[in-house]
Amino acid sequence: MPSGRSITQALLVGAIAVASALLYAHRLDFAPPDIQIDEAIISINAHQIATTGHDLRGERWPLYAQTAEHSWYQPLVIYLTAAALTVMPLSEWSIRVPAVGMAVLAIVLMFLVGSRATRRPTYGVLAAGMLALTPSLFIHGRYAMDYHYPLVFILGWLYCLLRYDDARRLAWIAAATAILGVGFYCYISSIVMMPIYLMLTLMWLFTRREPPRAFAVAIGAMLPLLLPFLVWLAQHPQAYSATVDKYGLYDSRDLNPVQGLRSAFGFLSVGQRLSQYWNYYDPSLLFFGSGIKVQFSTSGVGVFLLPMAALILAGIYAALKRRAEPFYLVILLGFVTAPIAASIPTEENAIFRALGLLPFGVLLALAGIERLWDFAAPRSLMFGVRVTGAAAALMAAGYGSWTLVRGQHLGSSTLPLLVTGVMLVAATLAQNRAWTTRVVVAGLIALMPLQFAGFWNDYFTSYRERVSFWLGGNIGGALEEVIDRADASRSPVYFAQLKSAGGNLDWRNGFMDAYWRFYALKHHRADLIDRVVPVDEGGLAGAPAGTLIVSNTENPETNALVSAGILKKVADIDELDGRPFFVVLQR
Repeated sequence: MPSGRSITQALLVGAIAVASALLYAHRLDFAPPDIQIDEAIISINAHQIATTGHDLRGERWPLYAQTAEHSWYQPLVIYLTAAALTVMPLSEWSIRVPAVGMAVLAIVLMFLVGSRATRRPTYGVLAAGMLALTPSLFIHGRYAMDYHYPLVFILGWLYCLLRYDDARRLAWIAAATAILGVGFYCYISSIVMMPIYLMLTLMWLFTRREPPRAFAVAIGAMLPLLLPFLVWLAQHPQAYSATVDKYGLYDSRDLNPVQGLRSAFGFLSVGQRLSQYWNYYDPSLLFFGSGIKVQFSTSGVGVFLLPMAALILAGIYAALKRRAEPFYLVILLGFVTAPIAASIPTEENAIFRALGLLPFGVLLALAGIERLWDFAAPRSLMFGVRVTGAAAALMAAGYGSWTLVRGQHLGSSTLPLLVTGVMLVAATLAQNRAWTTRVVVAGLIALMPLQFAGFWNDYFTSYRERVSFWLGGNIGGALEEVIDRADASRSPVYFAQLKSAGGNLDWRNGFMDAYWRFYALKHHRADLIDRVVPVDEGGLAGAPAGTLIVSNTENPETNALVSAGILKKVADIDELDGRPFFVVLQR
């Protein structure tokens, strides 16, 4: 019969899962406002596999789906999306359901890890809440992509290590590294990071003076799961050079793998990558969002909420003081190693490749809370806190006044920073120094939902307009207009080259076919997929009568044909800012 403790834990797990699902699935077809090209490519391949068992290139049940000359998508996101599409229709929201599911699973696992690490379910709830309110997880967890998938496997691995602490059964070690073996296939950075976590597991076993069979079990449970990758790579040798070219590691046309690796990790290259690595710990990136790509940030918050900064620092100190507990060493090293894979490509501040920071950052913050809750701050530290609080309050007040004078709204970080500063100053005035510390900790925790509320409001309002262009704009509106107008005849559909008035080609030209397939399948018009005819601008004048053409409002060639009466405009497609970019024409 289940114990009262297990029943309580089950109820908490259920409540956390439901609350997280409601939070993350809210208006999933509204924000992000448009389908990003990777979402479209992943979903049409998943749909093809779900309906035929083959990818779009005809390979049956592929381990990795090749979607372009240089792109091979990881299996987990393809097959989870395919599984979802066997029970749900293809749409903007349905393809994002697996991503939400993985985010919710990570939050539940964070509760289990936090509860077991601290032996307090309350702390587990706190850990789950901090992860759920992490802006970068919320943003990435609503795209139909796999950037955040590694979190599930990192937390599953950590949970199994903690269970081994209790049960002393080698099966938990095997489960821990087997989870890493499966996680190897969840995102491209995992090809680097999961072996690193295996090394951390072996280090953990060594510091605990575990017997040799524990090491054998750890290695033996993971390595066989990597064999499918090695077999696949032997069958697709071009994938290695294609990946090297895609991420700019070196020029695979002029250098062999040995020469290329020597070049990629030469003196200058290592220096560049070290610079990129350190950038991932820049406070302006982590807590203010500076430099993050538009689609992955509202620009008003960072990777973590601002109050997490103090808690993570306290957690790092706590982990260093708890050297006798190897688990906290694993957490600290996990936080330190998280950006390694993301630092290999020459891409600045690509936080979407380093989301492994999140679970370790939250667990460090939890350790910081645990350490500070019973900590009586020395008077010298109280003075430093008072000065820091005053500086934060003054900075927030000054910046807030400046933005208001310029007629702008307050940034989402301004009010939390002001409140934090005032709270820190007020707390240092108390006589009981332990009570003072608790007030500070409680205040920092209370500020998190306050800042998240500001982020939430911006995400569902102005963020949509800012991010729309980077997601491809209202391509869906243009293509759905064509689909609505397409009749049962065999009249072709033309995609004119999108270009500016000066003749510069638009980056979306290469992706129109993928978007077209997505929206045709969404509206159950697979018959339209092959109706698209490749054409240059000179061929538009000779298109059959009734032909529908997708162009853009600045295109000089199609505008000339409209002026000459050869083509007629049938619809302008408004963007979120009310201005049209795409236009639908007819011959």
